[in-house]
Amino acid sequence: MFCEGKAHLKKRVLIVQPSCNTFTQGTDITKENILSPLLAKSTAREVFIVNEKTREVLAFGKVSDL
Repeated sequence: MFCEGKAHLKKRVLIVQPSCNTFTQGTDITKENILSPLLAKSTAREVFIVNEKTREVLAFGKVSDL
């Protein structure tokens, strides 16, 4: 399973994927500042988990509710 994100910036939808680089750490966006300037300006950030085997997408809700 892996985590995807969706955020709204002006009239656009941003799809956020985890880093594929093994040297880059992720950021806990529920506890730390958001590093990406695009995500920092976005609203209505949502989290989705994707099951790689079944390709099922599970909606985890808004980041602000986690």
